[in-house]
Amino acid sequence: MSLEQFRTNFKELHENWGYGFITEPNYEDISHGTFRPFQHLTDFLMRYLYNGVGSEGDQKTMKDVVFYDPNREQMFNVTDAVLISYLKKCGPFFMDNRLACKDAYAYVKDCDPSSIRCLLQVALKWTAVVRKYVKRLEKKKPIKISDFTGRIKHVTLTEIDTYLKEEHSTDLEADTVEGAIALMIQYYDSDTSASDTSEGTSDEPDGTSEIDLVSSDDEVVQVIDLTDSLKLRL
Repeated sequence: MSLEQFRTNFKELHENWGYGFITEPNYEDISHGTFRPFQHLTDFLMRYLYNGVGSEGDQKTMKDVVFYDPNREQMFNVTDAVLISYLKKCGPFFMDNRLACKDAYAYVKDCDPSSIRCLLQVALKWTAVVRKYVKRLEKKKPIKISDFTGRIKHVTLTEIDTYLKEEHSTDLEADTVEGAIALMIQYYDSDTSASDTSEGTSDEPDGTSEIDLVSSDDEVVQVIDLTDSLKLRL
């Protein structure tokens, strides 16, 4: 298992999304303009699949998935209406590529530990959250950007906490997406610096664990202190 093989096996995701690839509909093009904030959900995954690089800029993109913050001016928050429109326009990609996302998540968790592997796990979990909200929309359930943001934050912290426990035997001591990602990268950099050999260690391939993304016909993400229930059934 390697991240290079991961790119080969799951290139259909960036191709079907339309990043670096001509397709119709092209969700990369659709997600500009009003939907630009939601590119924070997909940029890292699509760019890595396309060019095999997880740059600092791409990492920063993942840190900025705060679509709603009650403590900032409303004009800087994404509205419920924009989220609903995004789900209508781009939701089909997440639903049509559900199995590929599930398989990609399972594969990447069997790669060697690296910050890129962990960020890919997080990005693939985010696709499950989007699918959950597409289903909510189809069932005419309430769609709130504040709740969506909370779920994105929760799965991020949970995924990184699990990764740090398994790979670094430590707990996550952060309560924001930005802080969690920064801490995870810090632990990875510390470990690789300490164990560096003449060959060097780069932020490439791999990691190990078991997948909890899927349960029967639906995907399951454990959720705490959110509006619906203790489980987010996707």
